[in-house]
Amino acid sequence: MPYKLKIKGTIVSDDISWIYELFDIDHTSPSMVEKALDNANGDDLEILINSPGDLYSMVLKFTLPLKIIQEIQRLKL
Repeated sequence: MPYKLKIKGTIVSDDISWIYELFDIDHTSPSMVEKALDNANGDDLEILINSPGDLYSMVLKFTLPLKIIQEIQRLKL
């Protein structure tokens, strides 16, 4: 079973992530993604994207050479 990386809500910097956490607002920050990728520990990775913006390149940068299974739930263009 692949490790799941859920990217949802607004993409925010690590500096302001705490505000979104304080008000329980869906968001994703670089450190959240990095932590999830580290936790995958070489296992297959299933990426669930439900967020505006182009995240594909950023995710590939951190995940290679893992086998990547992608599911894009919704993109707001």
